[in-house]
Amino acid sequence: HGVGFIYATALWDMTWALIDYYGGIPDPDIYGGNGGNNVAMNLVIESLKLQPCNPGMIDGRDAILLADQQLYGGQHQCVIWNAFANRGFGFSASQGSSNSRSDQVEAFDIPQSCQEPTTSPNAAFVASTYLTCDPEVSFEDQSTDIPTSWSWDFGDGGTSTQPSPTHVFTSEGSFSVELTVSNQFGSSTETQTVVIDLPDAPQVSDLSVCQGDDADLVASSTGTSIWRDNSGDVILEGDILSLSGVSTSQTYTVENLVAPALGNVGPIDNNFGTGGIHTSTYHGAVNFTASQGLEIVSVYVVADGAGPRTFTLAEGVNTDGQAPNPFVQQVTVNLVDGAQRVNLNLIVPEAGDYNLGANNVDLYRNNTGPSYPYTLAGIMTLNSSSADTDAFGFYYYFYDIEVREIPCISLPVNVTVSPITADFSFVNNNGTVSFTDLSTNATSWFWDFGDGNTSTQQNPTHTYNPVGNYTATLTINGQTNCQADYDVDALVGIGDLESGEMNLQLIPNPASSEVTVRFADLEANSTLSIYAADGRLISTQQLSRGTTSATLSVNEMANAMYWVVLNAEGLSPVRTKLMVAH
Repeated sequence: HGVGFIYATALWDMTWALIDYYGGIPDPDIYGGNGGNNVAMNLVIESLKLQPCNPGMIDGRDAILLADQQLYGGQHQCVIWNAFANRGFGFSASQGSSNSRSDQVEAFDIPQSCQEPTTSPNAAFVASTYLTCDPEVSFEDQSTDIPTSWSWDFGDGGTSTQPSPTHVFTSEGSFSVELTVSNQFGSSTETQTVVIDLPDAPQVSDLSVCQGDDADLVASSTGTSIWRDNSGDVILEGDILSLSGVSTSQTYTVENLVAPALGNVGPIDNNFGTGGIHTSTYHGAVNFTASQGLEIVSVYVVADGAGPRTFTLAEGVNTDGQAPNPFVQQVTVNLVDGAQRVNLNLIVPEAGDYNLGANNVDLYRNNTGPSYPYTLAGIMTLNSSSADTDAFGFYYYFYDIEVREIPCISLPVNVTVSPITADFSFVNNNGTVSFTDLSTNATSWFWDFGDGNTSTQQNPTHTYNPVGNYTATLTINGQTNCQADYDVDALVGIGDLESGEMNLQLIPNPASSEVTVRFADLEANSTLSIYAADGRLISTQQLSRGTTSATLSVNEMANAMYWVVLNAEGLSPVRTKLMVAH
């Protein structure tokens, strides 16, 4: 009671200040009214939902300020500040421990945002860091003489009008960050330099593979290659991303993560003392002190049943098993049943006291046998548990904690794997064949015309000599398993000869069932072929040396004009027209 009346007095002052703000008369409709008394009631009730467990009076003040932001867009911030500051709950006040009535520090000041300026401001600010590999940098306004507006220029094209913004730089380099603050009496500017020094981006190249083939995307990094899908989720830590059955184009990003390993801390497993699976709403946690900013990479746990578990990293020492709010970071991971190492990748931002914990997670907990402190020299010390009966007699959940320095990550590089398909068409014009590439995603071409000649043009033209049936093959993007091939029947090199020195004769011509071909005595092995007018090979037969005639069947051939071609070794091919008429 002796403490409560002080806070109640501040609430009484705030209520009447709000009543004055809304006209000076309380609204008699206490449930549905719009007066200052209704606003005060709404703020107090809402603040009870926002303040932490075991709150102190500053916690209560801050919860009312937050409630005003959520319910009224911050409309009454200065009314609230003035009411509390008049009773010693000012901007600089400290509550100390919520369990003590004698360790508080009173203050009667209000934030600059609620003060009235009397002169032009002086710009000043600090950055969370001035040389970093993390492109996210926080800035805190420390200007004096009550600025009322802020204009930030981060030197990379980014700007802000917030008093204390956080900015993510989009590239590495040296940036001149400029803050201009103003009020009705004038303005002032302060400039400082922030250097973003990122690791080199990975070396990686786009890849094309035959439709349906497997693919390996390979990155070369000075640290660890971190692969992300198009949703930004990490899918692999390593240099080679293996993909199965590529059927569509897929784009990934890869980053170079540089983070020296620091070591492991804590018992290596749960094989000490006694214990068992802990199933409870009690927030089991390990309290630790970090000597620097670091990353909790992974932990060893023993789970009873598979499924998702949520782990919380929070500031301070947990002594009562209450889930912390607010917390630094949370992560939800999927566990399998039994013992396992699981990645957490939680960032401890700076040196200080923290706790790592969870509740309702069905994980093994030791209730005897721990030997605190567990120390990784100069880096991290595990001090106690959150047990409210014996903080040094319990050990919750997280064994063999792996830590490393806060990682530096390069800018991401996009890499695409694309399926390719080889295909082509061709037109034969009396032995001169025009080829047309019909491939998908091809960037280079290699043609083998089947007669010893090749080309790297996309759409080549080739003249065959001598007459023959050839297989043309197209290979794309230098991949020998990604080819297309077609038979090309080339009627080539015979000019306009009707018979030539071979004295080629057809009896009868026109013919309906068969035709006899007569020619000079062959001095070498030869071939006798019939071609359609469009160059398609209809039939062919081999002729021996010394042959002077041959009989060709035309019984199954359609009525049309054909070419009969005699190709004798060592001589130019000759041809003559054959008419088929049934």
